[in-house]
Amino acid sequence: MSIQERNKRIRIYLPGIISLIALPMLCIWYFMLHHSFTRQTVMQVAFPDRFEKLPARFDLPHIERFVVINLDNDKEDKIKLDSGQLRVRELILSQDTTWGVKFHFSDYSKYWEFIRALDICKIERACCFRFDHDDLIVINRPPRPKPANELSPPPLIRM
Repeated sequence: MSIQERNKRIRIYLPGIISLIALPMLCIWYFMLHHSFTRQTVMQVAFPDRFEKLPARFDLPHIERFVVINLDNDKEDKIKLDSGQLRVRELILSQDTTWGVKFHFSDYSKYWEFIRALDICKIERACCFRFDHDDLIVINRPPRPKPANELSPPPLIRM
């Protein structure tokens, strides 16, 4: 065999084929196995400054009764958050505006507890929740007053 015939022959480099075909497939399989392609979403949250006075339209209605859930990074926080979710669900279903749920975060609370409390508000479709220093307060929105023309019954028409 001459040098020219040897140069014309196609050479197959087996490690190169493995790296071009098998490694990307193994990487995709690994990422799917570890849920790397899961979709993550964001919820916008605005925090007022501690010393900033909020406008009157953001004031909470006067509510005297709160179910307070203290989250202070102990072993029972998951149980407290689950009971808090039940309380928020009970509040939303009752449509009662005389009581609310207050999640209190201590200085030792973990970030996941705060995110879980926000998730609870989102899952239970709480329409009115607000941050007040170290608290997340969930209440029912008071009903809007009806316009004057809807308060009076329609006139009776006699025929």
